[in-house]
Amino acid sequence: MTLHIARGAGELPWDWPASRGLLGWSLPPGCLSASSQPPAGVLQLCRIYIPRAGLASTMRLHINTGGATLSNCFCGLYDANGNLIGQSTDQSGVWTGSGNVSAALSAVGTGLSLVAGQFYYGCILTNGTTQPTFTRGPGVSALNVNLAATVGAGVSAGSGLTALPATQAPGTWALQTVVFFVAVS
Repeated sequence: MTLHIARGAGELPWDWPASRGLLGWSLPPGCLSASSQPPAGVLQLCRIYIPRAGLASTMRLHINTGGATLSNCFCGLYDANGNLIGQSTDQSGVWTGSGNVSAALSAVGTGLSLVAGQFYYGCILTNGTTQPTFTRGPGVSALNVNLAATVGAGVSAGSGLTALPATQAPGTWALQTVVFFVAVS
């Protein structure tokens, strides 16, 4: 049985990123079920599909519990080849609070013009005494079912990082059972 939903010309289903003014997200908000702290100094990368082309300017996250004594905290955007194309300024002062947070992205390298039908990776990097707790999907390995680490929905990279690397080779990524909510607009 197939369900067909009638809608007007140009209307999108309610849960598409564009219906919320976003270019893409790692998980639909209805799939968010938990929160956790990423390990300090380890880059957390979350795959984002871009259904429509657009110019990215902002990364959006949700923090359940703010961190303490933070330093060198960033979010950014990588292309599928692991090249940094956009990054925030240090978010240490912002990530001590909770709720929806936005960070302006500055273009790096090839810039922030996102291509329709492509995957990108939103990333989070935290450092401090107490890491912030970010909203995420369920912690199950099924989030990466049938995916290699080079194209995983949730992957991690590096250790002891205090800044976003200019490149992060997908071959060095490790699959994770956690996909944090990251969105780009």
